[in-house]
Amino acid sequence: MKVKRLVALMMAMVLTAGVLAVPASANTRSAEDSFFDGWAGYVYNNYDPFCTGSREKENDSSIYIENYSVVKLKVRGEGFIRSVWENETCNGNRRYGSATVPQGEYFINTWIYEDGGRSARLAINSAENSGQKRYVYGKWSPDSVGSYPVAND
Repeated sequence: MKVKRLVALMMAMVLTAGVLAVPASANTRSAEDSFFDGWAGYVYNNYDPFCTGSREKENDSSIYIENYSVVKLKVRGEGFIRSVWENETCNGNRRYGSATVPQGEYFINTWIYEDGGRSARLAINSAENSGQKRYVYGKWSPDSVGSYPVAND
């Protein structure tokens, strides 16, 4: 009886370790997935953005954002490159742009991964009524799948 329990315990440990060892793939992410971090904070103006925590960037896909706020946002996708946070948001063929993100789900194109960045974050400001304190919240992921409109300006 003790042998059966020991074998069952060992099998459970092996299965648990196997599940924990499987890396999260960007191909399996969805808005309901726990890999999407929620964010919430206050925004005031273009000079004082609210920044999300950083997340690992696994590939060159767009950043996904879901804005739950009624406030239209100005968002920059930033990458940790050369030991500093840099705006890597694409606007046409140039960098350092922003994305206007109304309420809903959107992609933000960046060059974070292509420029060697493996960490990403969002820098968020209000796109309207600059200077007024606004509470904003939503979800985001540094990597994405699916089909959503691109918010880049």
